[in-house]
Amino acid sequence: MSDAGGHAGSCTYRRRRRRGLATSALLAKHGVRSLLVEKRREIFIYPKARNLSFRSLEILRRLGLGDEMHAVAEHVSDLVVKPMLNSAEEEPAWTSTPFSPLRRTEPEPSAQYLPQSRLEPMLVRETRQHGNEVRYGTELPSFEQDDEGVAAVVRERDSGATETIRADYLVAADGVHSPVRDSLAITTSGYGAVPIFVVFIYFKAPWRKFVPQLGDGDGVQVKNADADGIFLVVEGDFGIFITTYFPTKVKLPSSSLGSGARRYSPRQSASRSTWRSSTSPRGSRTSA
Repeated sequence: MSDAGGHAGSCTYRRRRRRGLATSALLAKHGVRSLLVEKRREIFIYPKARNLSFRSLEILRRLGLGDEMHAVAEHVSDLVVKPMLNSAEEEPAWTSTPFSPLRRTEPEPSAQYLPQSRLEPMLVRETRQHGNEVRYGTELPSFEQDDEGVAAVVRERDSGATETIRADYLVAADGVHSPVRDSLAITTSGYGAVPIFVVFIYFKAPWRKFVPQLGDGDGVQVKNADADGIFLVVEGDFGIFITTYFPTKVKLPSSSLGSGARRYSPRQSASRSTWRSSTSPRGSRTSA
């Protein structure tokens, strides 16, 4: 199927994070054509979604990524608690993990540190090697579905050029705040939006000297009367500080919420996100 100025595909994706890429790679392995569109202009450089469980590791192994995955994956992220970052006093944040009893029975480790910044390039390459397309810097402004499938309009962010793509299905792998799901009036259930914001501050500074024993992906929870948050080791001097705040009690200055942290800028920058629970939506030609 195709339209003027467009082309055909079995599935079109609007993705967020690695779920869409994993789905695309799995379908590609089984010969299902797809186009994945990603609003970001480049592969993710920050280590979000840091640890993979044994089930995720099994799926990646079935994709043929087992050896490559284990070559870059590390132990499950560790976390210690300290009153101050430069304090000599520290204690482990936990003594065991939920998957610890499985270590003797599973062929894969119970969990490994393999963040999105390391996994995404693998999945992109795997998808493209099977002939499927991944487009960065591309948006999905609108779509329509009918008895024959879905007509999706995609737009390049830089040029503004648009095209219409006919596909059998549209997979909305764009998170809990999915505009695709909202446009279809597919609701979620649960508590709803939690009134707490999680702030991520990306920075570059010579701070690793205070925690030389920690490896990439490990963290330090600093907990005292003035601060309560977690420093995460990323790579070299690049780090992340994560903390929470209640918007009804504290208002962050807008200048601290820019996007200046790209490419490991030494300038501090933060982004905010609200956690919200959801359930799987009902069946449709558009799957969220």
